[in-house]
Amino acid sequence: MINRCNQLYARMHTETIDRVFEYGLHEYLSEFLEQIYNLGDLINTTYFWSTDE
Repeated sequence: MINRCNQLYARMHTETIDRVFEYGLHEYLSEFLEQIYNLGDLINTTYFWSTDE
């Protein structure tokens, strides 16, 4: 989970607007939001709805 957070953090701080527009703004944002949702699911599963009982 920490690795995924670090990857997102690094991506936000190293990405340039030119590369975002080269990739496509819609595609970039869609992919980024998917990564955020996946991280949220991982946090939720790990800390709040763990299946380990």
